[in-house]
Amino acid sequence: MKKKKILNMIMAIAVVVIMISGIMTVGSIKGWFEKDSQVAVTQENSDGQSHTVSTAGLSAVTANKVGGVNIQRSGVAYALENNTKLRNGDIIQTLNGAQIDLNYGNTTVGFNENSEAEVAISDQGELTISVKGGELFVNASDLIRFNLMDREISASSGVFSISVPYGSANIYIYENALTMDGEVYKSGENVMILQDGVSSSDLELAALNSFNIEKVRLANEEKTLCFSNAQLDKLAADREAAAQAETEALLLEAREEAQIEQQRTENKQKLEEAKKAEETASASGSSSSSEDDDDTKNSESSSGSSSGSSKTCTITIKCDTILDNMDSLKEGKNKYVPSNGTILAKSKVSFSDGDTVFDVLKKACSLAGIQLEYSWTPMYNSYYIEGINHLYEFDCGSESGWMYKVNGWFPNYGCSSYDLKDGDNIVWCYTCKGLGADVGASN
Repeated sequence: MKKKKILNMIMAIAVVVIMISGIMTVGSIKGWFEKDSQVAVTQENSDGQSHTVSTAGLSAVTANKVGGVNIQRSGVAYALENNTKLRNGDIIQTLNGAQIDLNYGNTTVGFNENSEAEVAISDQGELTISVKGGELFVNASDLIRFNLMDREISASSGVFSISVPYGSANIYIYENALTMDGEVYKSGENVMILQDGVSSSDLELAALNSFNIEKVRLANEEKTLCFSNAQLDKLAADREAAAQAETEALLLEAREEAQIEQQRTENKQKLEEAKKAEETASASGSSSSSEDDDDTKNSESSSGSSSGSSKTCTITIKCDTILDNMDSLKEGKNKYVPSNGTILAKSKVSFSDGDTVFDVLKKACSLAGIQLEYSWTPMYNSYYIEGINHLYEFDCGSESGWMYKVNGWFPNYGCSSYDLKDGDNIVWCYTCKGLGADVGASN
């Protein structure tokens, strides 16, 4: 009996030791037990003067994570979180729709989605980032180095972005300067790196994507970049207007095609009626021919008057309430929220008798290339809109979801039960709080 107790005790101790060892191993990999070290480093400013700083505040630490980001450390891959102190050899990988910032003293390196880079930290605390792919935005106030397509880049103060598509790279310089392989490149330049060499040209505002626009706008709050926020706002507005014009053109084209098809149907119907009238006249003789001709004319007149012109309505899709509740938005969903909160600006759509709000929404989203997901709800005998443009119920809080209104009124029944009338104005809006109170719906 005593031997059995001793054996059980040994087994229990072994289990505890294994658990502690596992915790220590995981903690060692993830850096739970690390302490900041004090190291003095001499850095050189852009004017060539040297100064000494302490790297106690220059640890590379992650922040502002959005979406899924992974880290490879010591051969182990796991999800990267905020406030992680990076080590020499760490590899950062952002997934689709994800972003993360790396803070290094007063320097910030922003990683866009689908980016990968390896971090090298010397014994003196100096940071070098080897960019393997994707896009980075750098706001530097401390010495930082990059390896890019076998070229060495350094900057102690400046704002620039690095883009690495397949087989080439671009560096957009927005403020101050950087050095690459001993050559200095200044603000307003677009440095292009190809397999056969390096060239530079003037940086054009139109070259900036939404990631760069957002980052430049933030950097302008503390520095003076080569592009002002007013220029960025105009660029964003012009792009949204162009996208809306393209959508309206698609909707107009569809409306015209529908009208042409309707006219073809009417003409075919008239020809069939005329043919029947002619056959009837031949069978009945000339005495009744005149009457039948009159009947045919009346029939054509009636057919023409009943068909009339195509009916139209307007539809708008908005999620502007999310802009005031971004802190409640699920990770990775921010990229589906337009800067002005409008997914589809007010657009005219044609419809047929008996079409519903749901039919028009489905048609507009199909023509405009907007994602739409819905399901049938037998209890309410109607379709339920689950998501538009990848924004779903509960994506921005427990009371969030899609609602619709027609001519300013929020119906209390499903969208596929609302029969449209010519000239109706439909607005789909995303509510975040108050079950519609924030979009004007009364409970």
